[in-house]
Amino acid sequence: MKEFQLEIIRGIQSISNSFLDKVAQIVTFLGEETIVIIIIGLFYYVFNKEFGKKLAYVVLTSGLVNGVVKNFVKAPRPIGEEGIRSLRTETATGYSFPSGHTQNAAALYSSVVRYSKKKVWPKIIVAVIIVLVALSRLYLGVHYPVDVIVGGVLGVAISIIGMLLYDKVKTNTLFLVTAGIMVPFVVIFAIQNNPLFNDFFKMFGMFCGATLAIMFEARYVNFDNKSVWWKRLIRIVVGLALIVGIQQGLKLVFPDVFYCHIIRYFLMAFVGLGLWPYLFKKLHL
Repeated sequence: MKEFQLEIIRGIQSISNSFLDKVAQIVTFLGEETIVIIIIGLFYYVFNKEFGKKLAYVVLTSGLVNGVVKNFVKAPRPIGEEGIRSLRTETATGYSFPSGHTQNAAALYSSVVRYSKKKVWPKIIVAVIIVLVALSRLYLGVHYPVDVIVGGVLGVAISIIGMLLYDKVKTNTLFLVTAGIMVPFVVIFAIQNNPLFNDFFKMFGMFCGATLAIMFEARYVNFDNKSVWWKRLIRIVVGLALIVGIQQGLKLVFPDVFYCHIIRYFLMAFVGLGLWPYLFKKLHL
């Protein structure tokens, strides 16, 4: 099975050239943390706050599930296998199964497409994006075919289930219960003290920060998306700058230990989704 999957990767890589290398690296970015934060931010700050919260729940839950599965299965990546050329390996953090990039893309874009209601063409575009992200991970030599297939299926399934739960269960309850379910896994992974588990800790911190931020915003802020376009532009630009600033700034001073990853990503989400809305409402933005 492993050799068969390696042959598939080698077959895909047989058409590699410098142009496709660049294309694959651009496409794979569509499943990365940065683009996820940007899209959630656009909905939350600019277009539709409620849908932004729903999108955050689905995508962050998907990330937590991905981390739990990865850290229990502990599947190695194809990096270093004979005949496999691996690029952009800095994005290949943690274990291999299932593909986080593919699952991110599937959860994010299959959720976003629901915003377009019954139009067909956005669904086609979303399906193409998910497939292309999956193929990019194979082309870059950082995942096996089974990783991207399962990642895609999980992402879409969590999107469907997460959207239904969000519509049926009170928002605060849903976030708190989901966070509570993840606590035993945090303890289990912390005891093992494996640096390959760090992606899960980051996602847990971000989920907890988003949970507290959404509760804080609902009680003390309650902003809307009806401001003039330039005010909403300021919201998104400054909000993203704050999130990235916290992410990169604290990375420089925090040690590489699991609890610091939790704190750093907690602050990213809480400041971005809670404190910044409090400030921009006070500033009448």
